[in-house]
Amino acid sequence: MTDSDWSSYDPFGNNYIPYHVVLDHTMTVRHSGNNMPPSSLINMYIQQLPAPFTELTLIHQEDWNMVGLPLGVEDSYYLALFPDAVNNTLFSFGEGYSLETNLVEGTGYWLRFDGYGSNSMIGEDFEEIIVTLSEDWNMISGVSEPANVNSISDPYGLIIPNTIYSFGEGYELADVIEPGLGYWIRSYGDGNITISSNAGSGKSKFVNRLTDANSISFNGQTLYFGVEIPQEEILSYSLPPKPPAGALDVRYAGDWKVVHNGGEIEVMNNSESLKIDYLIYHDVYDWVLIDQSTGDEYKLNSSGTIEIIGDADRFSLMKRSGSIPEKYTLAQNYPNPFNPVTAISYSVPASGPVSLKVYDLLGEEVSTVVEGEHKVGFHTAQFDGSHLSSGVYFYRLSSKDHTITKKLILMK
Repeated sequence: MTDSDWSSYDPFGNNYIPYHVVLDHTMTVRHSGNNMPPSSLINMYIQQLPAPFTELTLIHQEDWNMVGLPLGVEDSYYLALFPDAVNNTLFSFGEGYSLETNLVEGTGYWLRFDGYGSNSMIGEDFEEIIVTLSEDWNMISGVSEPANVNSISDPYGLIIPNTIYSFGEGYELADVIEPGLGYWIRSYGDGNITISSNAGSGKSKFVNRLTDANSISFNGQTLYFGVEIPQEEILSYSLPPKPPAGALDVRYAGDWKVVHNGGEIEVMNNSESLKIDYLIYHDVYDWVLIDQSTGDEYKLNSSGTIEIIGDADRFSLMKRSGSIPEKYTLAQNYPNPFNPVTAISYSVPASGPVSLKVYDLLGEEVSTVVEGEHKVGFHTAQFDGSHLSSGVYFYRLSSKDHTITKKLILMK
């Protein structure tokens, strides 16, 4: 056969099989025997062969996991990839959680397992993928090899710094996008990012404001308090949507990991007890943790551990300048602006009826946050503005002879 014949001939589809071919470590032809076509033509045919398959072993924990599809596979049905998963527990996230049956590359999912284990997955690997983000929180996955989060190509500045989370014993900030795992990521808007295992790792410009913050952890999940975060950076300290029931999760109301003056703590506990560890860097104020299910108060001094047995799922954390307030006070809500939940702290120096209400710009009452008899002390209430439209509102603390009004901003 002539060279021109080989240029339009597929030797792999007929009986003519090339022989006496020397390949180097890159599978490039370096020498071919007599009566063989030029090496360049044989290389062309070798490159047309299917890419070699890759096998990955994916380890999962008991109960809920965040997973992704790290290889190109023929059958992406979830039980074909994860045969030991619990039926009907594959969920994606859009406007909310949606039940799925097949996995798509670049998307993250929740998937539940009855126990610890591993699965082998075979398919074609890929080094780069374009992932489409929507404004707010997204569940994503990466490529076939680890990719540093600082190497993600984000030309439009969509990614909110410090908001890429993995899930283990709870939510954890991620440094690397591992193959086969799912991740949360928060975006300023709609658009595309590119994840690549070959991209060089850049240096993060994020400044951590929690270095000197007080901390409190519940079964290892840590929250922070006592520091004020610049408003333009507050979203970097937000937490992803809560995991499914049965997982461990701890957060401040409104999905925050830090508060300034105190707030409500929501706990999803997957055990029969809570170990609470705290560390106070600044003792200017007395910090108090209140178990809302029992009313028990725990004064937080320096550092220590609190053990609670039973189903405790909501706490109040507040600071006190003294044991008894000297006057009525109303703190600025935090965070502000907010969407849709914010914390409002206030003090009551004498027992009696107290109300905390919200008004629109026309002076019309739009919500009653609290109303009724109050004991002497420091209090924190949560205002949920999900039923209101974005805008400026006023909140007012009223007693028999005192009224205090402040402004808040709801931004959806």
